[in-house]
Amino acid sequence: GKPDEEISLMIRIEGGANGINGVVLAPNPIRISQLQQIPYFNITMNAMDIQSASVKIYTIAGELVTHSPLMNDPGNPTVVHWDVAQQTIASGTYIAVIDLYSSNGMIGRKFLKVVLIR
Repeated sequence: GKPDEEISLMIRIEGGANGINGVVLAPNPIRISQLQQIPYFNITMNAMDIQSASVKIYTIAGELVTHSPLMNDPGNPTVVHWDVAQQTIASGTYIAVIDLYSSNGMIGRKFLKVVLIR
């Protein structure tokens, strides 16, 4: 539908504008009953110095699901794990907002559609 088209367009514009090559959530869709590992966001950049990354998860209606941002692994600013099995989140489509920071402040933002199946 129309909201998916708008989100995809936003991803392409922001990705090209701020040096973020891509953000991938693996696996996506997340099937809770079949999880072999904790899902994670993997971030690739255009030769930028990432100090940290944070991820917030929202419903399609814009309600915040993760009350505190998911943070990158210590020593690895391009990987952010999401232990979704430990949370009570319904099946559905969500939006992940990924913020990337350098020592000088925020350097980029990316939006990603996430599908969760319980």
